[in-house]
Amino acid sequence: MKIKISRHAKRRLKLYELDESEVIRIIKSNAESTKITGERQVIIKGRLKIVFIKEDDIITLITAYPLKKERKS
Repeated sequence: MKIKISRHAKRRLKLYELDESEVIRIIKSNAESTKITGERQVIIKGRLKIVFIKEDDIITLITAYPLKKERKS
């Protein structure tokens, strides 16, 4: 599985001082169970929201940012 990070996502990770390896770990753990391809997928993990697209064996991270309040997932 290959993970690509969009330019927008790189900027958001830097802006919000998010750990890229942590975001990738969350995506990998959740994307393997996802069968839907070609549509935007959203993961909310604690105070972090991650949006990505899965196409075949390539995952493209669109954006990631912290939420104001923690949501129970």
